[in-house]
Parts: sequence; C-alpha cells; structure tokens
Amino acid sequence: MSISPIQQVDVLKQKKQELIVAIEGLDATKRKDYLDKLEKQAETFLQEQLKAALAISQRAVTLAAIIGAITASIVGLLGTLAGKDIGLGIHYVALVPLLVCLIGALSRVAKATTPDRFFYAGTNPFLWIEDISTAKEFDTARAEQVALYAQSISENTFNLKGAQECMAAGLRWAGIGLTLFIGAEFVIMLSLFGKHGFPSLP
Repeated sequence: MSISPIQQVDVLKQKKQELIVAIEGLDATKRKDYLDKLEKQAETFLQEQLKAALAISQRAVTLAAIIGAITASIVGLLGTLAGKDIGLGIHYVALVPLLVCLIGALSRVAKATTPDRFFYAGTNPFLWIEDISTAKEFDTARAEQVALYAQSISENTFNLKGAQECMAAGLRWAGIGLTLFIGAEFVIMLSLFGKHGFPSLP
C-alpha cells in the first residue's frame, strides 16, 4: 500500500532519528569506524543517484523532442492539406486520437525533464554555524550528517521513481495513440474494400 508524501516525510524523520540514536549508542572506536564508512557509502550513493537523474532527464528531453517533432509534423501536414482543400474525410477518426495521445505523451515526458528537488553529496558550511557555536560533539554532528544523507537518498529515490513513472506514462500514451491509429486505419481500409471491392490487378 502506497503512502502519502506527508506520511513519507514523517517516516523518514523517524528513521533519521533512529539512525542518530543507534550511532550515538556505539562506543567511541566503533562509532568512528561506522561514521567513516557510512559517510563514504552515502556520498557515493548520492553521486550515483545524481548520474541516474541526469541520465533520466537527458532521455526525457530526447524523447520529448521526438514526440514534439512528430506531433508538429502531423499538425503541419494537416494544415497544408487543409490549405489545399484536400480533405482527409474519415481518416480524421484515426488522426485525432493519435494527436490527442501524442500531446498527452508529450506532457508526461516533459514533466520528467523537470524533476522535483534533488539532494547532493556534501554540505553547505553555513549549516555548521549552529553546531560550531554550541560546541556540539563532532561525532554527534557527523551522525546527524549521515542521517541527513540517508534521508536525502530516500527522497532522491522517490523523485527518481516519479520521473521514471512519467517516462513510462508518456510511452504508454504514445503506444495507445499509435495502436488506435493503426486499428482505425485498418477498419477504414476494410470498410473501403467492402464498399468498393479490391482493386483489380493489371
């Protein structure tokens, strides 16, 4: 069962606090070892997530450009034929659903090109001012940073999943449009053959 974004935030905050408590419960030597390992692993994970996000955005931009070009070509062709008083008649039954689906696909794919906020490895030194001014234990500050990394990884994963779902939805819309177009044209051709018969061979 899926949870709402608000519930997800609450769960992440709880897990973040649990991680901090678990790290602070270790003895000094083990705590340092864990912090060193967790920081390195988390930063590597965030860097790989950034690469994945850039790859998804790049694919989405390419797919959006292709769908946009196809849509514009169809609209341009229809405009040209209309300007020359060449009617497509019943073929509009096939073309209109195709255009609607392509526009739907373009809107979904375009959303994948602009993902939600993304979190990176590292931290802004300004955010350490409070810890420094209060002389917070360095291991505690590191534990909080590791917990923040963990929360960032989870939120990045959620955002990446959303972008992937937008891409998949766009491809589904395009596939539905193409299927409807081919199916409608097939029915139209069968009806024409049924009305006028098959063309005779020379």
